[in-house]
Amino acid sequence: MVAICAGCAYVEPWAAICIGAIAGVVYVCINKVAEMALIDDPLGATAVHLVRSPLDEIQSILAHSHSLVMDRREEDSGE
Repeated sequence: MVAICAGCAYVEPWAAICIGAIAGVVYVCINKVAEMALIDDPLGATAVHLVRSPLDEIQSILAHSHSLVMDRREEDSGE
């Protein structure tokens, strides 16, 4: 859920699925690294918030749909 929050209004459904899949793989890898480094993190919050959140924002920027962005801008301006 953290993976798509940054760009949920501007990302196409197929891109959201890709972002979620990448986020799952990276989460598991980062969580394993944290365990090997003996970081006491039973909930995996380090992997989610320290590493994934910035990467998810970058992915949302790269995968945004220009038409969805323009639709939202028109809604906000009242046109």
